[in-house]
Amino acid sequence: MITVPTNQPTIQAGIEAAADGDTVSVLPGVYAENINFLGKAVRVIAAGAVTDVVLEPAAATAPIVSADSGEGAGAAIKGFTIRNGAGGGVAVANGAHMAIAGNIFSGFTGGAAVLEFSRGSGSTKVCITRNIFTGNSNWACMYGWLDTDSVVILNNTLWQNTGGVVLMDLSPAVSVVKGNIVANCCDVHGEGAFRSWYVYNDQWNGEPQCGRIEYDGGLNGCFDPRFIDPSAGDFRLREESPCIDAGDPSAVYRDPDGSPNDMGAIPYTGTDYPVPLGLSFGTGRFNNVTPTVTPMFCWSYFDTALTSQAQWQVQVSSDSTWAAVDLWDPGPSFSADTSAVYAGADLRPYRKYYVRVRVGNGGAWGDWRYSAFSPVSDDIFLVPED
Repeated sequence: MITVPTNQPTIQAGIEAAADGDTVSVLPGVYAENINFLGKAVRVIAAGAVTDVVLEPAAATAPIVSADSGEGAGAAIKGFTIRNGAGGGVAVANGAHMAIAGNIFSGFTGGAAVLEFSRGSGSTKVCITRNIFTGNSNWACMYGWLDTDSVVILNNTLWQNTGGVVLMDLSPAVSVVKGNIVANCCDVHGEGAFRSWYVYNDQWNGEPQCGRIEYDGGLNGCFDPRFIDPSAGDFRLREESPCIDAGDPSAVYRDPDGSPNDMGAIPYTGTDYPVPLGLSFGTGRFNNVTPTVTPMFCWSYFDTALTSQAQWQVQVSSDSTWAAVDLWDPGPSFSADTSAVYAGADLRPYRKYYVRVRVGNGGAWGDWRYSAFSPVSDDIFLVPED
């Protein structure tokens, strides 16, 4: 692991020093940089609360983050506040893979906060999940001009932006747009195969006026998501929110606590924070798939009191009921790290395993968050059923 600024002075220097599979861990601070992944499958992960690790452009008219040289599965940007760009936020092109998870995008005045553009230039794969887009006056929060590529836009929150989601010329083999809340901003525009996989989303109070439309067996809603306090940046769902349990009911999309999928970036728990959000496996693929039997578990720290992470604990079991922790239990770790590499008993490919993570702020622990995963080698998106 390369830590910025401890081991390298800048995020870009950390990427330049990294090799495929490495993690660049970024400590709290404001970083004025335009970074490029340089073709490397590197994870760039914020080590702290999402509001404490800020990335803004040194050159305002260029993308803040670029991955355009065939970056492989495993490239990721996670847990940052990415803000104030005039030339775009995260730009992915030319056959690159990128996981964009657990970030806040705000203050953009030009370009798209997330841009995928690779028409005819390779198989680009992007997973955009558990992000918040708010207060942007640019023309789109997410824009894709796709040919043979794939995009996963899963459980994001868009609030008070002038632009929404624009996806053009779509003919991807694997694409998902589910569980998103698009509210008080321009809605969603899509072409090609878009209507067949745009399901289980909430579009509210936008332009053009939306309605309840059923596509491919999934119901898209048009209702007030009822956030706790969006004007203060609190996008948690109130207990009475119609977005709770309104996402795709399939088991693979279940929330970290095992309940049916909630729409939006922050799942409703009804329990105390802090919590690890967006538990994933650092692969650039769908959250529950890892191409190695020694996966890296990654999360974003969130606390309603805006504290910083002080401790974490990860456990892995073969038992979905957690009657025993039989594979890995290294005990609590007192650090701000938001990732951990598995070092337990041998895992077998194509078997389903279970992981849970909890975090703390130096005082109380938060509740466990649960997920399932499967080590595989094929380029697939879903966890095999038992």
